Amino acid sequence: MPDEAETLTIQVNDKEAITALVYAADKKNHAGITVVLGHGAGANQLSGFMRMFAKDLSSRGLDVMTFNFIYMEQGRSVPDQKPKLEACFRAVIETALKHKKLKKNALVIGGKSIKRGEKLILMMGAANRDPQTFSEPDSARVPRDEGRDLVFGAGRHVCLGMNLAKIESRVTLAHFLGLPTLERDGPPTFRSAVRLSPAESCGAEEAPHQLKRP
Repeated sequence: MPDEAETLTIQVNDKEAITALVYAADKKNHAGITVVLGHGAGANQLSGFMRMFAKDLSSRGLDVMTFNFIYMEQGRSVPDQKPKLEACFRAVIETALKHKKLKKNALVIGGKSIKRGEKLILMMGAANRDPQTFSEPDSARVPRDEGRDLVFGAGRHVCLGMNLAKIESRVTLAHFLGLPTLERDGPPTFRSAVRLSPAESCGAEEAPHQLKRP
């Protein structure tokens, strides 16, 4: 492993650029993997920990690329807004994929790696079921206030009928929850197979209840 990392300048947009460092893997143990590391809010890529961690990984056969986010590159303490942070990350990833020494490597981000040419499947049913965000994600709990849910999509793909659906849900739930004779009539049964249709991808097959006359 070389003593000094290779310094790169990465253009994020028309006006802003950042610095990245490439720590070449030890040739004897070269694994053909590039690990991209971003710094935290308190210190940049030149912090003792970042340099030590990157050098240790490279000595174990991993190529490592670290970088500064734009706010840190410019000496500001307050992190940028999410779109600018994401743009910075995308520029770094693009650079890693094109770098002459790294372009044949598998790329690892957040502990995950997707090899060039591999296919991805978007599982719509995984929305709102991340156990790291939602506790007991398969349990029906009303109300549930844990992070931002994706029931109606987000951004440019947000559901146009979202507000109407929310009103209808409030009215329906208020009506049924107010019925003293609505009782559970057995445990719910969940789908056991993975389905790719967004409308059928997850959830319960049945949730038996019955209305009893007073």
